[in-house]
Amino acid sequence: MKPSRMRAATFAALAAATVGLVSCGGGGGGSDASPGAGGGGAVTTTSAPTFGSSNGSKGATGSAHGKVRVVNVFLRDDKAFGPLDLYDVPNPAADAKPLIKGLGYGEVSDYVGPKSISDRANLYVFPAGSTTRDDEKFGGQGISNAGWNDGEQSTVVIGAAPALTAGDPTNLQYSEIPESDDAAGRAIAGKGAILANHSGAGVDAKAASVTLVVDGQCPMRIDPENSPGGGQGLDQLANGNAVTYAVAPGSHDVALLAAAYDSSVSACTAADAFAQATVDVDAGGRVEVFVYGTSPTDLKVVTAPVDEP
Repeated sequence: MKPSRMRAATFAALAAATVGLVSCGGGGGGSDASPGAGGGGAVTTTSAPTFGSSNGSKGATGSAHGKVRVVNVFLRDDKAFGPLDLYDVPNPAADAKPLIKGLGYGEVSDYVGPKSISDRANLYVFPAGSTTRDDEKFGGQGISNAGWNDGEQSTVVIGAAPALTAGDPTNLQYSEIPESDDAAGRAIAGKGAILANHSGAGVDAKAASVTLVVDGQCPMRIDPENSPGGGQGLDQLANGNAVTYAVAPGSHDVALLAAAYDSSVSACTAADAFAQATVDVDAGGRVEVFVYGTSPTDLKVVTAPVDEP
């Protein structure tokens, strides 16, 4: 499989907002990354790298099942980890080639088709360059409870987790965004959809209570009954693996407002918004926005369009 290049951008926080999140992420091991290197009011933009792919890890004997990509916003004890390699077997041979290779912190992989070793496929994460199964360093842990079968498509976010307790294995925390036609976050006929996920916010998984800003406004999700306020007040990125917002087709500016994790944003003040990015959404298309960072004043976003099934 020939690697392809995907657009993505990371943006440093522009304001010193006090920043909570219900997180689905975290684990420890591997080399530390250095997130937050562009703070202090500067906006930094980086192009997404090209990730290597193979036609399947050595040892997987079934056919390709599902279509999956991975977001690395992996934190433990507020330390970022990466790069990561992912295989479709839990015990790859030493010379096996990962399906996703060198996935750095704050990066989104290409979609890959893992092969199955039973009736459903999965992906297993290792520190880059390692094929050693080691729970204390998260080597060989799967990233989906159910795995994937034919016709299923997902984005899996490896994100932030509570502090590591002495003696605990480094269990990965992840959230999965189903993208198939029957998924909760499915495309909206005639409109665009922005799906927002905040699993990568750190500070022991309590970095911020986050409200998404779109074009200077604070929209309500498409299912307001699932908003923390039940549709009243400002929405927050909570209660789901991804929160879906309907938008007109075209280009949109997205940004964040944040409050302490045990509080909430009280006013939609566009001037206070930070971590701005521009996304292009087609009619019937979707773009995913991933919030991540290691401190309340250093949240960023990385965005990626959904490859519509």
